[in-house]
Amino acid sequence: MKKLLRYAGLRNHNKKLGPKIWVWNLPTKVCKTQCEYCYARKAERLWPSVLPFRKKNLEFSKSNAFVPEMIRALKSEKGNLTIRIHESGDFYNLKYAEKWFEIMETCSHVKFFGYTKSKFGYMFSSMDNFNLIESVFPDGVHNVFNTISELKAGAKKYKAAICNYGISGKKQLKCQDCKICMEKKRVIFLKH
Repeated sequence: MKKLLRYAGLRNHNKKLGPKIWVWNLPTKVCKTQCEYCYARKAERLWPSVLPFRKKNLEFSKSNAFVPEMIRALKSEKGNLTIRIHESGDFYNLKYAEKWFEIMETCSHVKFFGYTKSKFGYMFSSMDNFNLIESVFPDGVHNVFNTISELKAGAKKYKAAICNYGISGKKQLKCQDCKICMEKKRVIFLKH
């Protein structure tokens, strides 16, 4: 029933993540912090169909149909299902965050993960099926570093796991095989 997942605005096209991970995206404009290195904004510029699709998801997320349709789509899938929330976008208000909370609570068979700069991230701390990684540490430092030495220092300082993507000499695992972002609360990245 992959058709229902697509109908609900989910996609599994990200080469870095791998085809087993589905993604829910919103326009980058909903992020409260506009990062200078935002790769999601780059996708909106490069591919003409990306921004209109994300805008459609934003409007859908505001509708009363969002929660029941997303639950229906997720429950249609048997076996392991992993959803990355917000490859682009963030929890733009409390009502929207509460909708995702209801979806996750109802679809406990699904593994969710994502990153946030939103002040609404706290409400997901009790969810066993959702790993939410802070994109900005409490001291204001982002979890993306420019050099390997900065990355190593950041891992030590913030007690964070290092994503190997983009690090020369490291095996380039897809996220679906690595799973570090699905299991660790703090993950840091080399800018890519």
